[in-house]
Amino acid sequence: MQLESSNVLLDKLKHGTLDFMIGRILDKEDSTGLIYEELTEEPACAVVRPGHPLLERRGLTLEDIAARPWILPSPGSILRHRFDMMFRRAGLAPPSNVVDTTAILLVTALLQQTDALHVMPQEVAQYYASLNVMRILPIELPCKMDAFGIIRQQDHLLSPGADLLLKAVRAAAAEIY
Repeated sequence: MQLESSNVLLDKLKHGTLDFMIGRILDKEDSTGLIYEELTEEPACAVVRPGHPLLERRGLTLEDIAARPWILPSPGSILRHRFDMMFRRAGLAPPSNVVDTTAILLVTALLQQTDALHVMPQEVAQYYASLNVMRILPIELPCKMDAFGIIRQQDHLLSPGADLLLKAVRAAAAEIY
């Protein structure tokens, strides 16, 4: 199993290094010869450290959080683009007080030591909230990632082991999503 961005995994899939992957096919990528089975969309949310002062506020708006310090994915990433566009659509400038990183150890350390906010997929945030590492801010962000799914090559015959794993992934996804 490899954990990489979708574009890196797609390259490995196309070169035969992977039998299948779970990820996204982006508009700019050539999807010729690929089979895509959508699993689900991925809404994003804002997270903060436990005890953050914004957790007590109700009716939070984008305006309330735009000028705050943020920990964000690097410019050029899909989530960062969607995040910045969310503010622009609301007539606001995207946050400028930003630390660019996706390293979860750095993100959690910065969240615990500061009043910064972070944006991440809702499902990932729920996991970290269950561990009491961070809290989901009570604001619905009009920001989501593209849907993700199972991607494989159309003409690639799976080995019996890969086929068995693919069936297990589909079964698990059906229960989760």
